[in-house]
Amino acid sequence: MPTEFSRKDTKVSKSSKVFQVKTGNQVFTSPGDIAEAFNNHFTNIGQSLAQEIPCADIDVLAYVNPVDGVFCFQWINIHKSHQIT
Repeated sequence: MPTEFSRKDTKVSKSSKVFQVKTGNQVFTSPGDIAEAFNNHFTNIGQSLAQEIPCADIDVLAYVNPVDGVFCFQWINIHKSHQIT
């Protein structure tokens, strides 16, 4: 559902006050309703965009390059960790 935001000023600035938000056929003008409209938009936009991406039949391992190196973790005590910082 597209969302439109309108401002009273037309100049571009780093911050602008939003006086009205339109979502679908609803227009919100109170600060609480505008905040809720923004929250709903940013809460749902990820899932909405993800639904528009076609599924791919590619193995995710095709994107991983093999690594020749090896690493391992070693236990350290708290005194050694304080010496590092």
